Amino acid sequence: MGDRLGPRLALFVAFVAALVVGVAGGSAASSACVAPGDGPNVCLDVVHEPDAVTVSRAGAPTYASYTATVRNDSKQTVTHVILRVTPIETVTSEGFVLFSVTPSAGTCSYDAATSMLTCELGKLARGARAQVELVVEAPSSTGEAPLDFIASFDERVSDNPESPGKVDTVSVTEETSVTPPGRSMSSFVPAGVALGLSASEGGQSGEAKIPSGHAALTAALAIADDPPFVCPKGEICRGGAWVDAAIPGTFAEGLRFLLHWPDEFVSKNQSEKNFALFYIACDTCKLEIIRTRCSSATPALKEMPCLWDVRDLRENGFEATLISPHNGKMH
Repeated sequence: MGDRLGPRLALFVAFVAALVVGVAGGSAASSACVAPGDGPNVCLDVVHEPDAVTVSRAGAPTYASYTATVRNDSKQTVTHVILRVTPIETVTSEGFVLFSVTPSAGTCSYDAATSMLTCELGKLARGARAQVELVVEAPSSTGEAPLDFIASFDERVSDNPESPGKVDTVSVTEETSVTPPGRSMSSFVPAGVALGLSASEGGQSGEAKIPSGHAALTAALAIADDPPFVCPKGEICRGGAWVDAAIPGTFAEGLRFLLHWPDEFVSKNQSEKNFALFYIACDTCKLEIIRTRCSSATPALKEMPCLWDVRDLRENGFEATLISPHNGKMH
């Protein structure tokens, strides 16, 4: 795989002789091919995740990930394959901001004057594919945010850029919904990046802190009404909904979930001593009751899941932090 044009545009170059890669999965996808009769059957596939990303805020960026694949489904070799992506910025703005780009072959460069990323992918033999992994910071304003992906190639099999032959193009516009914070929050999380998610409604809130030691993933946090919560017999339960975390993987450092219930959701019989958290790993999983207190703010993996800093805020409600290697629904 090619090297990566990393944060703040440190440029790396890689050359790969052979290339056969597939399209990565995603929550939204678009495809286009050269029209029959206009040129070789070359197609451009673009997938992105998450489908909707929460707006970036000062000091709290969120991210979207795009995988663009140029595939040669024709019976001939095509040359000088180039993928261009626009508009992309390099500083915080109302548009997407470049975080990283990784081509499976060739080299990528950025032109600030045109807000365009250009990846020169080389030659594609019959049946071959070239792939570009792009990660961007989400815009600082909400709405539908488009990125244009344009693939071009030469029909002539030649390594001479001065004599390219007929140039064909195929393009895809991929739109991502950028949503305000509120009942839910979602973001792609680049590998090794610590990130926080938050969700709130009616005074109830949840915050999730994802530590840096992880592979790339897509994460979401939401206030969820399903499945209906039934208070176990003999337990002291709070009102409100579930705080639903969808953060794939296992985290030895522990995911940290700061949960808050307003005073009107809390029973008069609730105390810091008898506080317990109700948890389900999935909608059809058995309800678990977490009572164990963490020995410190950084408990060992064998202690998790456990509760830390359980606090009665009196007229301001109740707070508790769950430290867990996994996600799920919390009440």
